Amino acid sequence: MIKRLQQPNVPGVKFRDTIKSALLMALLMIMAAMLLPPCALAETEEQQGRLYRTPQEQRDAGSEHEITSWLTISGLVETERQEERLRLENSGKTDHFADTATTLQMGLALSPLEWIKGEFTWEHDSNTDTWTTDEATLEFEYESMELVIGKQDLPFGVYFSSFSSGPLIEFGETKDDAIAFSYDHEELVDISLAVYRGVATRLNTNRGLDWSLAVEAWPTDSFSFGISYLSDLADSDERFLQDEGNRYEKKTPALSGFILWAQPRYEISLEFLGALRDFRELDDDRNRPEAWNLELVHILSSKFSWAVRLEGSRELEDEPEKRAGIALNSRLHQNIALTIEVLRGNFKTTLATDDDDNNYENITTYGIQLSVAL
Repeated sequence: MIKRLQQPNVPGVKFRDTIKSALLMALLMIMAAMLLPPCALAETEEQQGRLYRTPQEQRDAGSEHEITSWLTISGLVETERQEERLRLENSGKTDHFADTATTLQMGLALSPLEWIKGEFTWEHDSNTDTWTTDEATLEFEYESMELVIGKQDLPFGVYFSSFSSGPLIEFGETKDDAIAFSYDHEELVDISLAVYRGVATRLNTNRGLDWSLAVEAWPTDSFSFGISYLSDLADSDERFLQDEGNRYEKKTPALSGFILWAQPRYEISLEFLGALRDFRELDDDRNRPEAWNLELVHILSSKFSWAVRLEGSRELEDEPEKRAGIALNSRLHQNIALTIEVLRGNFKTTLATDDDDNNYENITTYGIQLSVAL
């Protein structure tokens, strides 16, 4: 059953109202952000119009302000408005969902010694009015090796995107308390291994250890690829077995891979993620989820870019089987990025339904997002 947005059945909401309210808030935030000093951004990120392309880059998108020689703080504010229109199968009826949310991300980095660093990230969501700890790690570095201890994203998937709406493959994102070791070989190959204690456990047993492994390579400056493995997809933030108390008969491992090609004016990314075994606890039409995402970015100037997305999924509940869309990205200021997007997707029968178990046929999503690095 579709349940992703907070405000169901809002037939009076029109996209022009979405644009008006979002742009009004954008104007106020822009006026405030113009007073802030420019943040240090990588050239490729500035050219693309967005502050970040992956969840990991998002945590590093805020401007860094040095408090002492060993302490820096950063911040990122994002306001997003989304409207979804879902058409019921064999019916002219359309359901409308709309949501506006503002998130505040605060970061703290401590480097008391050259070889040790602490990183902490907190996030506040206006919808829930709660603070959550997104990341809390202690990092030890020695030459090309790094050991990270604490709450962190596991090395599984990268999730490239130039859209404000995350790609379907994000169901594989996994965050947990872990010990991760990585080795960078001459900036050509990076190997990461993480060991953690997942939320999902085998029936009638105590919690055991799980792990993930990722290998990424950069043969040239413009081309990279990688592959990663997760020992149990039930540990992902999607919580596939939550209704079963996060208990399973057998682990369901997963595999992910990506290819990235980047040029001064164009960037193409292709990423795949999927389970390698069926979840025995789930229905047959949704027990082996997988998805892929293909995006092309055209960089028009240092301030503007546009991107197209083509993605698909299989046996992923409440998500389209095929979806395509376009996004316009603008760097309004070195600290400010604006994204406007439209996506259209089609559902496979029975995987997306309303409260009365009627099947949805397709979905159209409109979105606008303003990101300000504080």
